[in-house]
Amino acid sequence: MRDDTPCHLTAKDVSVLEAMIERPEAMASPAIARLLRRKLASARVCIRDDIDPRVATINSRIQYAVGNNPAETCVLTHGGESALPGTALPISGLHGLALLGLMEGDAIAVDMDSGRTDVLRVVRIEHQPEAARRRFGRPRLAVVAGARGQSRQADDNPEDDDPGPHAA
Repeated sequence: MRDDTPCHLTAKDVSVLEAMIERPEAMASPAIARLLRRKLASARVCIRDDIDPRVATINSRIQYAVGNNPAETCVLTHGGESALPGTALPISGLHGLALLGLMEGDAIAVDMDSGRTDVLRVVRIEHQPEAARRRFGRPRLAVVAGARGQSRQADDNPEDDDPGPHAA
């Protein structure tokens, strides 16, 4: 990772990377081990409500380009590719890990295990879960009462003094 490429991570993203660094299979690749250490050492950590919406976080849908190749669209995932076949780019691989924490327009040079260097560029953040959460707020729960399909919004009953699960 170049020294001039800032890395912005949510606290959750940092936790995931810290867990990865503890797994022997993640550290089996010298290139991934170097990149993981570098990202954790240089990260600017933000709480999810403060992360810039133009930053690639876990579960973000992004457009990115490798070298002079046309841009591709993917979802940065914590799990494997099987979660979203054909669109998932796991952060357990070099390209996914390299893109995590970059902002639209940022580029990063990644030294691959094969000896070549790939230059990746974030073209656009199409969807960032943290930004969507801020934009749409917390989802409201609908409580279904009885078998007749009567329902009410969970927050609409002034007689209900139950603070709910968020109070725990």
